[in-house]
Amino acid sequence: MDTGISSTAALGISTFFAFIAVYTMGSFAGLLSEKSGIVNIALDGKMIIGALVFALLLSNQGFIETFGKATPYVAILIAGLVTAVFSIVFTIPSVYFMSDQVITGTAINLFSVAFSVLMITTVLHSNSISIDITATSASWAGGINTTAIIMLPISILVIVIGWIIINKTHYGLHLRTSGENPYALETAGVSVYKTRVIALTLAGFFTGIGGAMFPIAMSGTFSGTVNGSGFISLAILIIGQWNVIFIFLVSLAFAGLTAVSTMWVTFQNLNDALPYELFNIIPFILPLIILPFIKNSSSPAFAGKPYKKDLR
Repeated sequence: MDTGISSTAALGISTFFAFIAVYTMGSFAGLLSEKSGIVNIALDGKMIIGALVFALLLSNQGFIETFGKATPYVAILIAGLVTAVFSIVFTIPSVYFMSDQVITGTAINLFSVAFSVLMITTVLHSNSISIDITATSASWAGGINTTAIIMLPISILVIVIGWIIINKTHYGLHLRTSGENPYALETAGVSVYKTRVIALTLAGFFTGIGGAMFPIAMSGTFSGTVNGSGFISLAILIIGQWNVIFIFLVSLAFAGLTAVSTMWVTFQNLNDALPYELFNIIPFILPLIILPFIKNSSSPAFAGKPYKKDLR
């Protein structure tokens, strides 16, 4: 009995740390996008691409043997870079062609799910990808996934550096102006297009990193979806009122809820008084309860509106 509880606790802690990275990276990517004036509905689809790349790499023994203990971190970096490149399919229509950002993002979300499932079923001939979870952990952590542990300080570092960049640098000023009044930014001689492209590329990179952590949070499996983590990240962004520090704190809360629901799947064998499905829906129900009470929005004034240079 003690062993079962101990392993369940380790699973819950690993899931908690992993989802902190998933939600922090996802909501921070959404923040960068919206600060520039682009509503990034495609977060979920980009996370799927990041998770797919990471899962493919961590299921390849040749890749694991090549990089050894650095394998998960190299794979996370590659997942971020691939997703940053993939984000071009959202960036170009949204920035240069003034497409409807919600429709474009929705299309990318649908494509990402279909593409991932296609890769898994037709190329790998399976229903899911199982990664070598031992390559992401070490014996000293007592069963807790060490990659998830190490990603916690990295997530905090991203938040701290992100706050400094957004609030204390010239680019941060350009970024905020792009989302509030892009015509004023262009008048000052700064390219709105360039500012937004940089923001969306960085957002793609961080979204890919968040997606890469999802298979770890799921104990080493990926079936072509990230269970709506991108949409939860958008909800975290709104609840956190587009504030870097607040979205991190809200990410901690949502990661905790997700970890509890994961632990309950195992605990149901010991106590089936409550169905685990009840806990699984909490991260999705909670935003529906909280968001109606948020009366004042701190969203950038120009977020979601196409920038038409000739109207300056």
